[in-house]
Amino acid sequence: MADYSKVLEYIKASEARVSTISKSTKEVETEIKTLDGEIEIMRAKEKQLKDELSYKRKMVDEKEWEFQNLKNTYEVWANMLEEKRNNLDIIENELRCMQQNVWDTRISFYDNTMDFLNKNDILLNNDGLENIIKKKQEKNKLSESVKALEMNLNITENIHTEIKGRYDLLSHLEKEREILLEYEQTSDIKRLQCKIDSYNSELECIELEMTKYSDRAAMTSHEVVTKKSRLSNEAVGTHCRSENSLSNKPEIQEGSFEHLERKHPFKPKVPSFLLEKNFFSVGKKQKEINKNVEDI
Repeated sequence: MADYSKVLEYIKASEARVSTISKSTKEVETEIKTLDGEIEIMRAKEKQLKDELSYKRKMVDEKEWEFQNLKNTYEVWANMLEEKRNNLDIIENELRCMQQNVWDTRISFYDNTMDFLNKNDILLNNDGLENIIKKKQEKNKLSESVKALEMNLNITENIHTEIKGRYDLLSHLEKEREILLEYEQTSDIKRLQCKIDSYNSELECIELEMTKYSDRAAMTSHEVVTKKSRLSNEAVGTHCRSENSLSNKPEIQEGSFEHLERKHPFKPKVPSFLLEKNFFSVGKKQKEINKNVEDI
């Protein structure tokens, strides 16, 4: 009877251990559910951060496109201004040449006029036929030169008018260039550049935060897998110890339970599916032992 009482005590202790294991298993399942919930929250946060990152990148692309358009416009206007400046230099050189030609023409006209007047005075003093013929010839030449000078003067005036119009156009373009240079230094361009810099800094912060969340989620998943594997190994060891102790019941002696407990310390963390299997196997062994006791 003493031996069976010890067996009953051992069975009660086993039931207590089973209840403790079930409680610890429920705690582990609760902890795993909590970790799963945290993982889902992290995934939702990661998705939200990815959406924000895509939106910020889209905004940055739009701002960069706008800035590039403004830059291209400025380059086009700068090229036009440089071209007009070159044309202005060419036109100014032509104008100087034409002015020099006009002054030369006026000087030659003055010289010819003075010569004509001097010769006319001489002809007036001489009444010879030859002098009259020479006077008429010189008069015809002078009229032709006057017509040529008038034509040159009209052409020069037309060219001067055209050059003046081009000079006015270049002055207008110079004013527009000054306006473009002032617009380049305005607060709108600077504010746009500041916004682009702030968007870039925000993108860097979001990428760092996403890296942190990804590392944390990977570490959490690794910890859960490690804990499940460790608990599975411990549950298999506990099940083997229970079967060995029950199969050797005729050889139970005093102090053997203490030796088993010291040799195999109790570890309560076991997964639920292994606990159910272990529980049914231990229950069958308990029913067999109770039946043997009643028969005796």
